[in-house]
Amino acid sequence: MLRRRLREIAPVSVEPLTLLLVTFLPLLVVTTAMWIFDDGLRTSWGDAWSLAVRVWLLGFGVPSEVTAGALAAPGTIGSYSFTLMPLGVLIGAVWASWRSGSRTAQAGPLPTVWIGYALVLAVAVGLLATTASNASARVSLLPALLLPWLLNLIVFVAATLVHAPDSRPGAGVRVLRSRLRAWTHIDEVVAGPFVWAALRGAAVTMVALVGAATIGLTVSVLGNWMSIVAVYESLHGGWTGVIIMSLTQLLYLPNLVIWAIGWVGGAGIAVGTGSLASPLGTLVAPMPAIPVLGAIPTGGSWQIVLLLLPVLAGFVGAWFALRPLAAELVGGWHGWLVVAASAVGQAVVTWLVLTVLAVLASGALGPGRLQEVGVPIWRMIIPAGFVALGAVIAATVLLLRRPALDETANR
Repeated sequence: MLRRRLREIAPVSVEPLTLLLVTFLPLLVVTTAMWIFDDGLRTSWGDAWSLAVRVWLLGFGVPSEVTAGALAAPGTIGSYSFTLMPLGVLIGAVWASWRSGSRTAQAGPLPTVWIGYALVLAVAVGLLATTASNASARVSLLPALLLPWLLNLIVFVAATLVHAPDSRPGAGVRVLRSRLRAWTHIDEVVAGPFVWAALRGAAVTMVALVGAATIGLTVSVLGNWMSIVAVYESLHGGWTGVIIMSLTQLLYLPNLVIWAIGWVGGAGIAVGTGSLASPLGTLVAPMPAIPVLGAIPTGGSWQIVLLLLPVLAGFVGAWFALRPLAAELVGGWHGWLVVAASAVGQAVVTWLVLTVLAVLASGALGPGRLQEVGVPIWRMIIPAGFVALGAVIAATVLLLRRPALDETANR
């Protein structure tokens, strides 16, 4: 019996190593390169290891308390918190854990698979967490032990449930949907389609916003390329410094996309307490020497027109979500009420998603005023309002076109 259990656990025991290979090893390579080329091997390699561990833990929301060393700002008295999560690490970890769960779903009984993965993952996370602190910075041990372990375990368990041998493709989603419908007592005949339409509309809206933000970020980087190059040159880091800085900024690429959503939506970007950059204008103090920050637009002038993008995203989301249900719309105030509720629901869901993204993408980047960097969370209501406007316009157009749709259907 014991031997059979060990054979079932054996394939699962290597999966946490895959997680570390995808998310931690690249960080260790970068910090080791910094130790070789920037530090000149003057210090212990253990400092490079600890720095890589702290960045890895930071990706799961474990803050670092910087006391001295390379991350400390000259002239800073005391310590400061570094909490800005590199979402590239988090996304890579979620992807790796999901892939591990899908591969091992058929390795044996699910409880055995879960226990095996949880134990090996706990050992790996424990090894990293206990070696994260040094003289330069420190982390709290309890969050460092719990947050990476719990998040990756949840994703792994969810993947095994979805890819279990006795589940058909999409069965997990259908079960979740039916249970949600039962818990919320949604009447599928009356209100259900419009509730799901609001969720679908929010999903399409988010895809449109992410797409627009990604394109806008690319255009802004290309348009401000000389400013970015000037910051690189001011660092005097040589080609190794350029590569290391570029790779570090890639870890924060998802953060930059979320910042771009905030900028396009009118919420703006804060790079320090009291600063704000938005299409309406830019008010910032001297910024840290991070090249990509040179791509922040100045705002004003024609850029105000970009505030129409979240309106267009809300319109597209509501149109794709409500148009299949146009035949079910009724006339009179009942129809207007249902349409308005769906549009507002779409905007509320979008606002909740944007708020969560703003929380994840914002934090402390340094001492003093740099303790507030990212998208002001409370201002995410602004792009949600623009989305609501677009959704209401789309729903109104669909409701007004209903007689024409009925006439077309009767022919």
